[in-house]
Amino acid sequence: MYTIIWKYRILQEHEAAFVAGYGPEGEWMRFFDGAEGYHGTELLRDHTERYTFVTIDRWASAEAYNAFADAHAAEYERIDAKYAPMCVSEVRLGDFDTAGASQ
Repeated sequence: MYTIIWKYRILQEHEAAFVAGYGPEGEWMRFFDGAEGYHGTELLRDHTERYTFVTIDRWASAEAYNAFADAHAAEYERIDAKYAPMCVSEVRLGDFDTAGASQ
């Protein structure tokens, strides 16, 4: 399993729109839904910092993610640009493989 983790600090006035866009029925999930190798996304809110969120995207492999991202680059950039103004910061915390998995 290949996992990408992002951390977002958002502007208070955009909380509802951000959660709607990144939540389980949101635009990002609809965009990824059905992609070969996509295994879902979780949106988590920081317990102590209300306007800080983490997304955890799960893919079968880095190759599956990269193939999708390359094939849909224009739409990916369009959606990203739509939500970017809602964020104070957006940081890709890392790309992870399941520990103990064959390489």
